[in-house]
Amino acid sequence: MTKRIYIVTTIEPWTQVDFQEDEQLKMKIFTGEESCCKSLRSIGWFDNLTEAERIITNNVCDIHEGVYDYAVIENTPMGIYPMAFGKVRTDFKFYRFSRVKKQYEYVGEDIPTALCFSELNVFPTCLG
Repeated sequence: MTKRIYIVTTIEPWTQVDFQEDEQLKMKIFTGEESCCKSLRSIGWFDNLTEAERIITNNVCDIHEGVYDYAVIENTPMGIYPMAFGKVRTDFKFYRFSRVKKQYEYVGEDIPTALCFSELNVFPTCLG
């Protein structure tokens, strides 16, 4: 059995202001000239879910940094390009930063609408 790891990534989504400032942004995302998210940053990996969740929910080392409104835990097999062999399934857990509580809160296992650009009607998912 392949060992699984938990990768923590923080995400800064595009905002409505970004779309207003660049009228071509939707097309740039659609054509691949721009990423589906403004910024993605993998901050580390862990060998257990409990530690990965603790890092996110406690905002350890200020992983939010004032801009990363989402964090995701990706449960994936260890190794180089594991998805290339099509033998594995990757699971996700999403968190959103609460500016009131100053911490991340769990929002589910489906990609949040804000990250999928549902207003674009062109991406069923943006991280898939």
